[in-house]
Amino acid sequence: MRILDRCANFLAKNSITNNQKNRYIRGICRKGYRTLSNLYCAISPEFIRLQDLIKKEVLIDSYPWPYREPWFADWEEDGTRQEYSLVSDQAGFVVKHSTSYCAWKIYELTGSWPIRPKHLPSCDAKHWRRLLHDNDYCTTVKRPGPGKHYVGIAPSMGLHGECVWFEGFDDGHSVERNVDTGGEIIYSTYRDRKYGIGAALDEWYIWVEIGKKT
Repeated sequence: MRILDRCANFLAKNSITNNQKNRYIRGICRKGYRTLSNLYCAISPEFIRLQDLIKKEVLIDSYPWPYREPWFADWEEDGTRQEYSLVSDQAGFVVKHSTSYCAWKIYELTGSWPIRPKHLPSCDAKHWRRLLHDNDYCTTVKRPGPGKHYVGIAPSMGLHGECVWFEGFDDGHSVERNVDTGGEIIYSTYRDRKYGIGAALDEWYIWVEIGKKT
């Protein structure tokens, strides 16, 4: 592991309650690894290469360093107040989960992280329709339109729901973004703390259109 990798993971470990009891130090460490991630997105040649591939409509995981790395925050999660061990991204969503991934994709597209409304009981994916609505993403459709961007929300999937990022349509051989082939909807997300591509029937998700903000 590189020195910078070790530094990011050290900061993450000391941003959680069960490793660091001083909340001021936790706040400094949290700001530290988030700042390192921001710098990666701004100057890393690897990240610039990933963005170039996305512009060429190549399906690829662009979730940023260090969140995407298997060694980052690789400890057992515990969300209780006594042993809080969850690590969050710049918008406050737990890393390597579908909410953090989709929040990143929105930021990648629009330049703005979605903001969690204060009245929401949690940041769980099952609440994301309200969260996106309060962030002025109000258009919902039964099936994504070609050439547009969407977050798909499945509130009843598992305990916390799931959200996914629309990638295109299966044409039998590849993924077509700009033409609805009539095939299955292809999405990307983080599930079980790993990036993956999947296919969904129309009725599985509520699709919320994400556009570039002015």
